[in-house]
Amino acid sequence: MAITIIVLLQVLFSYLSTKILTRNLKFSVKELLYIVIFGSINGAMYQYLNIFTNISTFFIIITLWSKKLNIYEAILFSSFSMTISILSDHISSFLRYELFRNDILSTKEMLLLHMPLCYLIGLFLSFIGSILLKRSLHNLYTQNIAPVFLSVLSCFIWLTCLFSITFVRFIENQTRLIFFNLVFFIIYVLLFLSILYIYITTTQKNYEIEKKETVYANMERYTQDIENHYFELRKLRHDYQNILTSLENYIIQEDIHGLKSYFYSNIKQHSSEILNKEYRLKDLSKVKISPVKSIIASKLIYAQDQGLNASFESLDTITDIPMDAVLLVRILGIFLDNAIEELLSLGQGELLIGMIKNADHVLIIVQNTCREDMPAIQTLQKPHISTKHSGRGLGLGNALEIMRQCPNVFSETVVENCTFLQKIMIYDKGGE
Repeated sequence: MAITIIVLLQVLFSYLSTKILTRNLKFSVKELLYIVIFGSINGAMYQYLNIFTNISTFFIIITLWSKKLNIYEAILFSSFSMTISILSDHISSFLRYELFRNDILSTKEMLLLHMPLCYLIGLFLSFIGSILLKRSLHNLYTQNIAPVFLSVLSCFIWLTCLFSITFVRFIENQTRLIFFNLVFFIIYVLLFLSILYIYITTTQKNYEIEKKETVYANMERYTQDIENHYFELRKLRHDYQNILTSLENYIIQEDIHGLKSYFYSNIKQHSSEILNKEYRLKDLSKVKISPVKSIIASKLIYAQDQGLNASFESLDTITDIPMDAVLLVRILGIFLDNAIEELLSLGQGELLIGMIKNADHVLIIVQNTCREDMPAIQTLQKPHISTKHSGRGLGLGNALEIMRQCPNVFSETVVENCTFLQKIMIYDKGGE
């Protein structure tokens, strides 16, 4: 019975450690009941499983967290908590032996002396680990990198520690070997931290390079758009001179009928198109963030060149958006590409992009006409789901993944009356 209680407490501690590591300290009766039931079964099976109860505990924690996290995060946090459990157990054993010179404990001493010290050390290590993992995962998710390497490395460290304590069990838990194991565990942890630091630093540098390249590419594209506008102005000037010459000829010949026909069939039609296109782009001057302005301008110009009714509106001057510009450009690129492809497939409709600056957030709206038989929003937002052929339109799930990395960014998608409306609300980080 006592062994069952000890194993149950270890399972509860691993669960609590994982809660601390994930910074999710909300407890539910269902979760606790799940842990108590499987922890009790684990304890009852200890005489048969022995050290392998660690493995079964690992899978219990994995099963619990796999419903809330992706598989890589579930493995990472679970194996990290199991490593902390082993490390704190050895630190507690070493301190107890140094203080009391007591190598073999009775069950009562185990419950009253060793386990409380072990859990206090484990909780402290869990809080330290939560800080480390939060920073590491933030760096990775900022770069849109899944924590596959961290999961594999953390699992490897845990399995190595498990092998070490299994070796000690076979040679009767000699105190000196426990000490050596503790030293090796510390070396493993330091090695893990070193590899983690190198990995994060390398990926961060790569991300900074990619970010600069993206910004540079956007600036190049923006510059190209400006050059295109310049050539359009030169062409307009040339056309204007030709128009004046034509008008002059009609006036010299006093051909009023021909002048009227020429004006309504040529001049008025072209002037309306020019004025209309200018009107639909003029609000872009209110966006003062070059990468964001560039992506919107290039997509709008492309859409208008394809004959689509595309426009941008903003009543406010947008000087700052509290979000990484590269991530926002990627999201807007996905939304606008999908919207334009949908309009091209329909052969009609309109695209509207809007920005509104509120007191505590910036609202970005992308709205386009869509088909009547659009799939459910939940279906469209799943990874690898497309309403188009040849692998196109797979980005909505990716856009949501990017937004999940930014705690101050929220989105809303509405499909109604053949209109596909997407809202991005970016709140000030100080007001989260």
